[in-house]
Amino acid sequence: TKKEVNKKIYIPIRFSVLLKSKNWAISRTDNFEEYKAKLFGEDRMEAKFHLFEKLVLPNLSKIVSNAGCVGVNVIIITSESLPKTFKEKLEDLISNLTFVSCVFASETDDLLSVIDEEINKDVVTSDTDVSFATVRLDDDDLLAHNFVDKVEKYLSISFTDHIVSFSRGYESFVNLSEKKLSPHMKLSSPKIALGLTHINYYVKSESKYLGTIGSVYGAGDHTMVHENFTLIVDQSKAMYLRMSYYEQDTQAKGIFGRIERRDGAVVTTDEVTCHFPELLNLFVNSRYK
Repeated sequence: TKKEVNKKIYIPIRFSVLLKSKNWAISRTDNFEEYKAKLFGEDRMEAKFHLFEKLVLPNLSKIVSNAGCVGVNVIIITSESLPKTFKEKLEDLISNLTFVSCVFASETDDLLSVIDEEINKDVVTSDTDVSFATVRLDDDDLLAHNFVDKVEKYLSISFTDHIVSFSRGYESFVNLSEKKLSPHMKLSSPKIALGLTHINYYVKSESKYLGTIGSVYGAGDHTMVHENFTLIVDQSKAMYLRMSYYEQDTQAKGIFGRIERRDGAVVTTDEVTCHFPELLNLFVNSRYK
């Protein structure tokens, strides 16, 4: 008889996590308080929340509704120090979403351990073996509605410790204050962090994991994952949408440089909204000033 295996996808999302590390562009300052003020700055947080509410959560809800028999857990990791108004706002936004849980990390926490622990907590409750994926996703990016379908074919013991890169997708620039949505690019970017997926397997009878890392974040620099893992580049079309806007940590410098260098084709808004209709929510009933 065929062994029963539970199939799951975990999507940990870092949402303005204040940590005493310098991994992000915004945090490369020697003054921790200055970094904290920047991270929780009103303009930045308003923009983050707007995209999260209008784009990311509707997108994840759609992905979950298409997930079939694969369980999808979204784990939001945010900061213990998140100002109270934002904490309440976040809890309010996810209060009706049963597939989302939220963890408040402290400044000294190790992010990898926090993520691994949350995944482990759920995995060990399974009555059977678990073949599962962990996926990289930022708090302002989107995945294709059929993302679970595409990942499911890799959810088996034979793909353990493989990393799947969905190389094809789009990038869109949004000017929030002027309510403008363009330009857009079609990208082909193997090993892009967005949507990068690690496959793992948990053997229930032995309470052990067969993969060498707890989550895709444990794979380190996304551009170097091929050094330590078997990499599969899946060229399915339109698997992600990366958002660029002035309020983000990199100040949207990337997309204009990519257009100048012709790293991808510039495409119409219609082409992108055809795959990612959530974009049409962006300025509907928008409180965006």
